[in-house]
Amino acid sequence: MQTLEGRKILVTGPAGQIAFPLAARLAQDNEVFGVARFGDASTRERCEAAGIRTAVVDLADPDWSKVPERVDYLLHLAAV
Repeated sequence: MQTLEGRKILVTGPAGQIAFPLAARLAQDNEVFGVARFGDASTRERCEAAGIRTAVVDLADPDWSKVPERVDYLLHLAAV
């Protein structure tokens, strides 16, 4: 099995029930960026503690200036 290492990965909704364990694991060997509204500050803190670089982005009116211009992979796991 091939492992994913040294990549830039953008995850939407990184604090979610499915996204968090996946993003946290990927953050061990990659540069993972997580974007969400982060209305609850504790969810953002939990993501950052797992090595996920976070940015507040509302997908209804996104400001992408806090995330890299290019990423290797995008995992869109946000839910409305």
